Amino acid sequence: MTQFDMFGLELMPGAPLSPAPAVEIECAPIMLRVVPELDAWTRETQRIHLIAHARDLTRLRAAGDTHRVHCILMNAPYVLLKLNGVGGQW
Repeated sequence: MTQFDMFGLELMPGAPLSPAPAVEIECAPIMLRVVPELDAWTRETQRIHLIAHARDLTRLRAAGDTHRVHCILMNAPYVLLKLNGVGGQW
């Protein structure tokens, strides 16, 4: 069976990948250096997201939109779970 790419052209068969590159990728030192940067980025973006939700609550309460306030409050535990529970660190 012939496979085609998104432009309708036939795919060229490539050489099979040996398991050695996968082991080298796992042990690469660059992988160890990326994790703290990614963790810091995740914490900062999660903090921004939670602060935006807190600001929305006061703005919506002032506007009298109690239904949306109730929805945000009911979804807050699920948002925190999705954000890896970073809200508990504050």
